[in-house]
Amino acid sequence: TLQRGAEYVAHQEKKKTLQREAERVCRKEAALLAAAAKLKEAQADWAANSSKLDRESRALRVELEGLAKQRREAMQQSLVAEIATKTSRLEEMEKQLARMAT
Repeated sequence: TLQRGAEYVAHQEKKKTLQREAERVCRKEAALLAAAAKLKEAQADWAANSSKLDRESRALRVELEGLAKQRREAMQQSLVAEIATKTSRLEEMEKQLARMAT
């Protein structure tokens, strides 16, 4: 009958609408899954880079500490040499004074 035909058409339209909505939801879900995969990949890259930077930072810190130690040692050696030179000059002056006094 006419009413049953109209109900059938309305049912088919609703079915098509629901199908389109389901397809839209599936596309959104796929896009979200792809975004989540990209995010996971970016997090892994970040972790790898962070770890690499930490290693490089530690290596540079060790190198810097080594250079600072070398610098201190060089300064100490320079001071020791300067003290030795001045001590030698002082001893020489004392000898000259002793000769002058006699």
